[in-house]
Amino acid sequence: MKRREKVVSMILALIMLVSSTLFTFTSCDWSGTGGETPGGTNPPGGGGDTTVNYTVTVKTQGGMAFADMPVYIWDYANGEMGDELIEYGSTDANGKITFKLDPNGSYAAQINGDVPKGYEVNDFYPLVGTNTNITLKSSLVQESIAGKQLELGDIMYDFELPSVDGTPFKLSEALATHEMVLINFWYTGCSWCITEFPYMETVTNEYKDKVAVVAVDNYPNETMSDIRNFLTDFEMNGTPLSFEFSRDESNSVGGAFNVNAWPTSVIIDRYGMIAMVHSGALTSERQFRIIYDYFTGDDYKQSIVKNPADITPVVKPNVSQPSSDEIGAVLDGGAIDVTYTPDENEYSWPFVITEKDGEACIKATNSAQPSSFSIINAQLTLNAGDVVAFDYFASSELSCDIMYVIVNGHDIYSISGLSEDWKTCFAYVAEEAGEYTVSLSYLKDGDGDVGDDTVYVKNLRVVSEADINAPTYIFRYCATNPDDYGTYQDYVDIYYNETDGYYHVDSVDGPLLIANLMGYTLYNSEDSVFNAAQGKLTATDYDRLVTYCGYASNGKINGSCTVNAELAELLKSFVGSPDPEDKEWLQLCNYYDSYGTDEELEDPIKGLAIFSAYPTVEGGAEIGENTPVEEAFPNSIVYDRLIMPRGLLYAFTPTESGVYKVSSYSDHETNAWIFKADNISDRTTWLTYSNVYRPTEVDPRDNNCYMIA
Repeated sequence: MKRREKVVSMILALIMLVSSTLFTFTSCDWSGTGGETPGGTNPPGGGGDTTVNYTVTVKTQGGMAFADMPVYIWDYANGEMGDELIEYGSTDANGKITFKLDPNGSYAAQINGDVPKGYEVNDFYPLVGTNTNITLKSSLVQESIAGKQLELGDIMYDFELPSVDGTPFKLSEALATHEMVLINFWYTGCSWCITEFPYMETVTNEYKDKVAVVAVDNYPNETMSDIRNFLTDFEMNGTPLSFEFSRDESNSVGGAFNVNAWPTSVIIDRYGMIAMVHSGALTSERQFRIIYDYFTGDDYKQSIVKNPADITPVVKPNVSQPSSDEIGAVLDGGAIDVTYTPDENEYSWPFVITEKDGEACIKATNSAQPSSFSIINAQLTLNAGDVVAFDYFASSELSCDIMYVIVNGHDIYSISGLSEDWKTCFAYVAEEAGEYTVSLSYLKDGDGDVGDDTVYVKNLRVVSEADINAPTYIFRYCATNPDDYGTYQDYVDIYYNETDGYYHVDSVDGPLLIANLMGYTLYNSEDSVFNAAQGKLTATDYDRLVTYCGYASNGKINGSCTVNAELAELLKSFVGSPDPEDKEWLQLCNYYDSYGTDEELEDPIKGLAIFSAYPTVEGGAEIGENTPVEEAFPNSIVYDRLIMPRGLLYAFTPTESGVYKVSSYSDHETNAWIFKADNISDRTTWLTYSNVYRPTEVDPRDNNCYMIA
């Protein structure tokens, strides 16, 4: 029997057991001394000819549905609820529940469950007609927030914190005169906090009658004096900040949200609900305006916002993709049999024919359209060993505006940045003959534009493996050959490498075994391991898994993490296969075949964990007038993506006591910390820390940021 069929069978059995238990319970409960049933002529839930549908809807004051809310129906007369229970049930996802009741009766509804704190609930609500709306008003919880754990959708607890101007900040007072409150958790040495403050300042001033902002410093060991000095320095640099600044000395407010990444922004809406929690900097005025517009709008309907992208206005395309023949004439010249189709999503922008450097090519058309995407699909037939290749020229914001190369629904490559010349992408190497779909998807974020704000593509072709002349890594599953019941017949062989501490495929030096923790897998095509494991693993094991999910979310392969012994055990527990010979857990994994090089793919979480820290040695070449940067700093790496809560890790053991200089060659402000390896997991205690130092004039071969340790 297939795994999914087993689950269905178990669910059906459980439903039958529960139904039978409920029937027994209600039969005993409703059998009075005279054997009568409530309601006179119909049993509970009965569908006799004399009953009609009565619908009860439970919503918040802001119009958000209360799902799974227990509702009891009682008899009602003379303004009082009786003692006869007529019916009961729970609301659906829309906050509704329908009962079949005798139209000649008089009824009242009772909310009979654990209503979240902060909501006002009446003793009963008379049913008026066949449709009754119950509105639960909310207000800030008037209890201490210390020691509480809050989540999206909870009603916020009132709190008061000291502020730098001497006037305490009290949430209830701010919310009484504004449509929303933004609580921004930060600290004085947080470079991304500093980056977003000017945008926050500009837009908050535009919405000052509707939006209140309090910047809460909850970082260990900082003081109110540190905040004042920071604000003075910030003002001296030309950007005075006018919103409130407070110090959360006991971390009671920050602790309620488990803040361990800065900045973190929390939105409290006009009804006192925690409506959005966003970790990471908002790096444009546009992002703040989108959030402020949404939560302060006259048409605001209360909702939980999990990502700012969910409330970002989306513009429908006003251009169409040329025909497949027209695209083919430019892209492949008719050399291969391929069909080009646009994406079916109405918000998907097309690729169109254009010219670059005097040559005909195609490009994505969603330039200057924040939070948008362009997609083109190419369907073609490949033989085993065929290689799909194309040339591209990227002119976009590095690591932010990205063209993904997707083959049969799976990410293979990501392309972004500013190209100096045309480059070749070897998109896929077919292992077997069949039909393939190669999709190019250009995703643009919500920030500004860089370059032409697009990617150009030309010369799509099918070549042989011998033609691959650049390091190329192709996605492969670890489980293959499913039978008619969805059971995979073949699995790769894996080997544990004692030297690097990772599992490898085919041999101890073969491709790295990689687990997809944040996306869909062969094992579960409906949810990620990150989400599904919460109910399958113990709390301790789930916390351990979350650590690896953090590596995966910051790694070079989106959502994936290299598999060491600990992660392997967690994945086996998730699948529920303790037998070491059972390879079912490998349905969660994949690997990358290498072509055009003898080197395997580098560890995608390199530098993100202690066990994967970059090695560092002392010294460097003597810096001369014409010394290239890579020679002057031989132990350097490229830090080209946002990593939360901070950055990359280097393992360094001093050979002697003394003063050490840590340098950064960067176009951006940079901070650095030095931790002991035994306390780096919490990253709150360090041996030393550098504030940003950027000389105004510096040789580009030298450093523009350094610290002395």
